[in-house]
Amino acid sequence: MVKSELTKVMRGIAVFEAAKGIVVLSAGLGLISLLRSGNTLNNFIQQWINHMHLKSLTHTPDALIELTKNITNSHLWSISGFISAYALLRFTEAYGLWQERRWAEWLAALSSGIYLPIEIVELSKGINLWRTATFILN
Repeated sequence: MVKSELTKVMRGIAVFEAAKGIVVLSAGLGLISLLRSGNTLNNFIQQWINHMHLKSLTHTPDALIELTKNITNSHLWSISGFISAYALLRFTEAYGLWQERRWAEWLAALSSGIYLPIEIVELSKGINLWRTATFILN
């Protein structure tokens, strides 16, 4: 591969990593706005299910309500901290790849490689489009 093609590939990956950082950071900001509103995650989920008229569809809304019942605001602050760190990692990786830094290539390999054991276990349960696409993208 010539350098200009490699640069295009690296910049494409950088844009993808930056997009992941933006999505995750948006979720974190959503959590913080939920915390600042004084609402709990469980109340928010119940209101959302009612607003979307999801109650009658399946048992999934009930499971989601039950899952969020014991999540406190301190848990949400902790999750927001992890989300911020993850977004920072993605933005750092994107910057380094865009600037063609060698350390960013290693960071990308390591941060993607963390998920591979989980993906291999999922593929061993059965191959489908979603699992295969996730494995290939990583």
